[in-house]
Amino acid sequence: MGGFVMDTRRWPVPLQPGLVYGPIASKRLGRSLGINLSGIKRKLCNYNCVYCFYGPTSHPPEPQEFPPVDDVIAAVTAALNSIPDVDWLTFSGNGESTLHPEFPRLVKEVRSVAGEVRPWLPVALLSNGSTAIDPSLRETLTMFDLPVLKLDAGDAETHAAVNRPVDKGVSFEPIVEGLRMAAGTGKLVIQSVMFDGKPSNSRGRPYHRWLETLNDIQPAALQLYTLDHPVGPVNPIDTGRLDRIARDVEGLGIKVKVYREVNT
Repeated sequence: MGGFVMDTRRWPVPLQPGLVYGPIASKRLGRSLGINLSGIKRKLCNYNCVYCFYGPTSHPPEPQEFPPVDDVIAAVTAALNSIPDVDWLTFSGNGESTLHPEFPRLVKEVRSVAGEVRPWLPVALLSNGSTAIDPSLRETLTMFDLPVLKLDAGDAETHAAVNRPVDKGVSFEPIVEGLRMAAGTGKLVIQSVMFDGKPSNSRGRPYHRWLETLNDIQPAALQLYTLDHPVGPVNPIDTGRLDRIARDVEGLGIKVKVYREVNT
């Protein structure tokens, strides 16, 4: 989730109301037209991240909760034919897009529609990275111009404390292995949100393990954030600390772009 300007002083923020939303102003993607594969009734995610601006995840999603492929394609087609001045199509929305049971098919059909209506329009994915070990997903990632997957932790203990999987089948080590293999395409971008509090991922052992894991994955680039205000038990880190983290990552030979707000 993420990728757009949102007033997170309201917490939790309202869910996106449609299968397509925007275009919204994004510092990363300009005018981004969002594709919401999670529907509009509740957040459909396998994580319950401590900082999530949509609030808690009540339980893992069921396949039947996701919107039908035909409905999504109809919404995307209508938007592309009626909304001018769009810079990106972005899979994001009210949860984790890659959990949609027909995600590979959806991506192919969206690319086909975009290719007919606006062949120049690039397509991005904002994902929590939890499904990266799935071979079909890694193949689908190659269809994106910008695949952005999350990594907030460098070890299983911090991952459990920060991302708090609600699906017991989610395990940290396979996620890292999947990200490492996805990085082989040369296109993978990692997004990380760094913060202090209980838990913290920006200091001590959790931070150094995150650096080690990032170095192991070797993505094409890192998008680095902190929070724009406290959320529950966690707090933003200051600009100086964020910049020092960026320098540490650059020392690993990884390009870094620092953003001052988590959801931008």
